[in-house]
Amino acid sequence: MPVRPAAALAAATAVLALAGCTGTDRTAAGAASPEQPGPACSAAPSPSESWLGGWRKSLPDEVRCLPHVSSGYYMRQPSGSDEVEGEGNVVMVTVEPGTAREQTLALCRRITELGYGIDGPNGVVFLSVGNGEETGSYFSMPGQETCLMRL
Repeated sequence: MPVRPAAALAAATAVLALAGCTGTDRTAAGAASPEQPGPACSAAPSPSESWLGGWRKSLPDEVRCLPHVSSGYYMRQPSGSDEVEGEGNVVMVTVEPGTAREQTLALCRRITELGYGIDGPNGVVFLSVGNGEETGSYFSMPGQETCLMRL
């Protein structure tokens, strides 16, 4: 039975499309929107760890799934810890490389609005958001202005 060129072309195109090979430029479509969840949202939460008077676990979903969040943790520090004076919760957030400083600052403020900043309902005594000089690093702790830039 003779193969028709149009049918052969359609079949070959379908096979290539299934394999992810198309002539379509996906660069623009694949670019991350500032409103899309960061990579931490799709990662499986890490298992909790606990020790005498403290614990450490994944960021809460409402923080983990914010734009630009790459990784981080939510920790209960026991009294007398070296990290921060007093007893309370610590939130450490690492942003994606290439995140603009303004976006990092906005993320810090949003996390605070969600109750994971100082004086929020979650008992946080230290919040850190950033990923070095390029993205900016911001922190909040008692007695300081919210989301101060770390120098």
